[in-house]
Amino acid sequence: MSQPRPLPKWWYAAAFVPFLAGVAVVAVVVVKIAGQVDALQRFDTPGSGTLELPAGEVVLYGEYDGAGGDDVAADRTITCTAEDGDSGEPVALSAPVATVKYNIGGKSGRSLYELDAPRAGRYRIACEGFPGQIAVGKGVGTSIAVAVGSGFGGLALTVLAIVLVYRQRKRAVA
Repeated sequence: MSQPRPLPKWWYAAAFVPFLAGVAVVAVVVVKIAGQVDALQRFDTPGSGTLELPAGEVVLYGEYDGAGGDDVAADRTITCTAEDGDSGEPVALSAPVATVKYNIGGKSGRSLYELDAPRAGRYRIACEGFPGQIAVGKGVGTSIAVAVGSGFGGLALTVLAIVLVYRQRKRAVA
């Protein structure tokens, strides 16, 4: 029975392919997140805005100095209401399922409310409290999770590949 041949050393370099792929995915997703944040509709708070919203769930983000940090004191002072822009009927706002924070493209925001728009159209949103801006649109949380998951996934696969190459080379020498 012949002894297995050791893998060439260049396999260590090949083990970094998952890491590089993860970095590439993170870069693409970060650019996508920046575009999503830029596309959010905004109005100053305290104040109100009449916005064109798609049907379905949209998120209201508070944008102010420090919003992407850990201090949530300002969030507690921001209260918002929403109504159908055509009929004036109230539309319920709810607490976000998860707190999403972003610091990208010179903007810093934190999720404050979710609105489930029953139809696409105009909605009037009014907010009082801490001065800043309210940014409204489709949530960016999923994109952030994809970026974080891709980074950690690529790193984990790289570590696994390095360990496997090391073990194969060691076994072939023994």
